[in-house]
Amino acid sequence: MTVQAGDYSYMGVGKVHLRERGAAAPLLHIGNVSVLNFGVSEDVKEQKDYTAVGGGTVAEVRRIASVECAMTLLDLDHKNIARAFFGSSSVVASGTVADEPHTAYVGGLIPTNKPINTEETVTVKAGATTYVLGEDYSVSSGGVTILAGGDIEDGDAITISYSNLGYGNVEAITVAAKEYELFFEGLNEAKSGRAVNVQAYRIKFGATQVLDLINEDFASFEVKGKLLRDNTKTGADISKYFKAQIVGE
Repeated sequence: MTVQAGDYSYMGVGKVHLRERGAAAPLLHIGNVSVLNFGVSEDVKEQKDYTAVGGGTVAEVRRIASVECAMTLLDLDHKNIARAFFGSSSVVASGTVADEPHTAYVGGLIPTNKPINTEETVTVKAGATTYVLGEDYSVSSGGVTILAGGDIEDGDAITISYSNLGYGNVEAITVAAKEYELFFEGLNEAKSGRAVNVQAYRIKFGATQVLDLINEDFASFEVKGKLLRDNTKTGADISKYFKAQIVGE
């Protein structure tokens, strides 16, 4: 019997990188991740002992039914939110929007198509009539609110011209679940920061269950997925699921 000696303590930190499986694209760091784990589910078959009182087990077969991956993400950028909600994402540059049409209703917010840069001029008009900021309407980053007592009435057709802020845009629930390649570039703090690299070849993540938009602490959200077999990985003792490289063994 071989006795394993030495200290193999582990306390991990590191960077998680993802890319769509098969894409000609870089592995991208997805930001701060507080939890990354793999969990195994087993399929156990047992043959019971029916030859004696008290029972028991004559034989047992154990097979791995699935390997799951769970992550808790702390960076709510547009790409991570799109991944978590089976959506698409894009970056929209700052610019100007001219004569965006809307229907006015007194006392309510009119959301504009893009976030407003409130430090720039916002013009609200109906035909040749230009309305007065602070008397007829107020401005916030989300749009324009029609003020009671002003010259704008319910149902008026108005236009809004403004400068928009640059932003990341997410269109949620527009694509099917995607498969990803994951690379964990880890460091073992219990061993002076030695490298622990883990590469999972094929993961399909499910949608997040909860995304807190109002909260009293730093927001986070969890995604869970399953490691799938990668048939491109061949050879004796070569895993089709993932590999781990532990420096200092």
